[in-house]
Amino acid sequence: MSKIKIELSEEQYKNLLKLVYLGEWVSQSYNEEPSAAIEEVEQAVYTVSKGTKSENLLELDDKTKRYFPSIDMEEDMLETIDEYDDNVFWDELVDRLAERDLIKAHGEDKVVKMSFEDRIEEEDPIIEQYEEEFSKNGIDKLNLETE
Repeated sequence: MSKIKIELSEEQYKNLLKLVYLGEWVSQSYNEEPSAAIEEVEQAVYTVSKGTKSENLLELDDKTKRYFPSIDMEEDMLETIDEYDDNVFWDELVDRLAERDLIKAHGEDKVVKMSFEDRIEEEDPIIEQYEEEFSKNGIDKLNLETE
């Protein structure tokens, strides 16, 4: 296998460490079996940290000889992940509710057959309504109807 070399500034390398951390988090968080290929790339990037200004972002496990994010890196990245998760939650909630309402109003068959433009035209006002509501009240007025 041929190898690829890239040259990065210290700041670029620090950002690469963060990207690798976030990429690993997203791709592996819900996998019961971690991907060996992902871990191999992660370790290849982390191993280069020795002697850089970003060395403090990683810790070497003496037993396994593998690098892991330091507590400082974890805390920094968890802020980013929490912000992302919060945004995804609201986007998904709004999108799923709008889709549900659109199907209730027009029927699933008609919605599936709508052109992209027609669907956007029908769905946008619903999305805006939910975004405004959740922006003002969060989930305070969200209730589950029981039969």
